[in-house]
Amino acid sequence: MLLNVCRLEKESGFFFNMKYFEEKVQAGEWEEVEKYLSGFTKVDDNRYSMKIFFEIRKQKYLEALDQYAELCIFFNFFSKHVCTCMKFHIVLSLVFFKI
Repeated sequence: MLLNVCRLEKESGFFFNMKYFEEKVQAGEWEEVEKYLSGFTKVDDNRYSMKIFFEIRKQKYLEALDQYAELCIFFNFFSKHVCTCMKFHIVLSLVFFKI
């Protein structure tokens, strides 16, 4: 990878800040990762560019899927436990306060 980065810097005249790139990747800031990388290469420039953009987007998708699954678990818990309790309290209110 270091050889590719050096070649990229030499050919483009731009300095690729690997530390910055790694920090953004590790922080999961995928929009910023793509934006920064797009300053050096485009998705369809070559197969290596296509591969790295694919991996970034795949990771972004997997994280979104994980968040969706967590959200589903929360709503499932909420609907089973909290909603059941709310229904119970409404029934009690109707019985005791004859609303």
